[in-house]
Amino acid sequence: MRATNEDGLGTLLTEARRPDTEAFDRLTALGMVEAMHRADGEALEAVRGALPELAGVVEQVATRLRRGGRLLYAGAGTSGRLGVLDASECVPTFNVPPG
Repeated sequence: MRATNEDGLGTLLTEARRPDTEAFDRLTALGMVEAMHRADGEALEAVRGALPELAGVVEQVATRLRRGGRLLYAGAGTSGRLGVLDASECVPTFNVPPG
């Protein structure tokens, strides 16, 4: 499904087309990896601006887990598969019980 303005998703930056990749399939291999590298850098900068808020979320989740709470993942398609991969890292990375 393509995001449209009718469904409200077309106005989200995450759903917008990137002008520098409109002809991605016609770029050279170097052009493709340069475009992806630029996008990765933009993502890192966006996350940098949200670090205090992300740290707050981490603290809240940790507090709730210590009280017996659970961390639930939800997603569909690629996000769902990435959630499964991310969740599988909780045990070895953060020493949480497998359940």
